[in-house]
Amino acid sequence: MTNFLLSAVIIDDDVNAILDLIDLLNTFSSINIIGTATNLDEGIELIKITHPKIVFLDVDMPNRSGIEIFDEFESIDFKIICCSSKKYFTNNSIRNSVNGYLEKPLDIIKLHEYLEKVYYELLVE
Repeated sequence: MTNFLLSAVIIDDDVNAILDLIDLLNTFSSINIIGTATNLDEGIELIKITHPKIVFLDVDMPNRSGIEIFDEFESIDFKIICCSSKKYFTNNSIRNSVNGYLEKPLDIIKLHEYLEKVYYELLVE
């Protein structure tokens, strides 16, 4: 895809979903997973500490929806790909200017398409 590493954070309340996404992302040599979190609050702190280029965000989590991430940052300086098993959440994520959404179970072809899109956007910024 590119010659630079894309740092990534995964936020998902389902540990098995995190592990599945890690397995898929490990097939891309340009992705560097720098952290994972199992709830939005932990994820927000992780983002503030690590400054990833991309966040894979489950939007259907207990206590706080992943979409609430937009309330936590004055400006979003990272790309967001939402992951959800519910169409309702994926449709809302489009309205909130995310860079893509993946329905669970995750599709590696769609993942590749979204990563290509993110790489291109980062190159032209």
